[in-house]
Amino acid sequence: MDVHAGYTWLLVWHRSCQPCFYRALRQGPNNVSTLIAPFDDRLRPCSLWQSPRRALLIVLVVAMILPAMGTWLYFDVLAGSQIVQPVYSGAKAVQLALPLVAFLLIERRRVQWIGRRGSPRRDVIVGGIFGVVISIAMLILYYGWLKTSPLMASGPEMISAKVVDLGLTTPWKFLAFALFLSVLHSLLEEYYFRWFIFRRLQAFIPLWLAVVLSSLAFMGHHVIVLLTFFPHSSALAWFFSLCIAVGGGIWAWMYHRSGSLRGVWLSHFLIDCAIMWLGFEMIDWSKLSL
Repeated sequence: MDVHAGYTWLLVWHRSCQPCFYRALRQGPNNVSTLIAPFDDRLRPCSLWQSPRRALLIVLVVAMILPAMGTWLYFDVLAGSQIVQPVYSGAKAVQLALPLVAFLLIERRRVQWIGRRGSPRRDVIVGGIFGVVISIAMLILYYGWLKTSPLMASGPEMISAKVVDLGLTTPWKFLAFALFLSVLHSLLEEYYFRWFIFRRLQAFIPLWLAVVLSSLAFMGHHVIVLLTFFPHSSALAWFFSLCIAVGGGIWAWMYHRSGSLRGVWLSHFLIDCAIMWLGFEMIDWSKLSL
């Protein structure tokens, strides 16, 4: 069997993991040989960590469950403890470092933070419009119904308790934390869930499945947060969680279309601003200062 025939059989075997290879199969053996060259480690026996592709897959699986595990620790297991703040900071530091470690040590490539595909302004406009629309919808939903609804009865009390756990006992401290979440944390989440998880999943699975799995991973830690804030309204918590998953899917699609984090970051920033404002509104600061 010549080398091109061997490559052809290998591509057929791996076509479910690499659809681009399967498409290349119809374009001739020269194209196939070029595309498969970076993955020649599959052709020889190797241990798990000697294969960059396998190592990356393991890191992706860990990355998808890590935020939910960290949130479970500092929102549930360690609730009321004095070590909530350092655990929270440590979890975010690991979340920041993991994609970089994978990118630099496993893939061994230089980081490109923002790609450019098509109009440089279109993704920002689309992201801004989406963020404004969702933010307005959230404000209308809260002030028009949920603020006086029994479904939100336990929300202010639980939010106040978490604010105390994080040491945000004054309005200024809360607003500073809200600024951090809206500006930097939103970028961290887009870098983590879209730039890293969603983008890398496409090397193993079709686009639509990468959108679904990355969105569910994005939803995971929000489920824990919402169930903590609304323990007596689990249906409401799950509804909001599914909305977050849908939003994550839209952001993944936007990132796939534009190749840039600018638009999704702007959209995420605007929505987080609205969320933090609602949280500020729910807290009874006069009781918190006692």
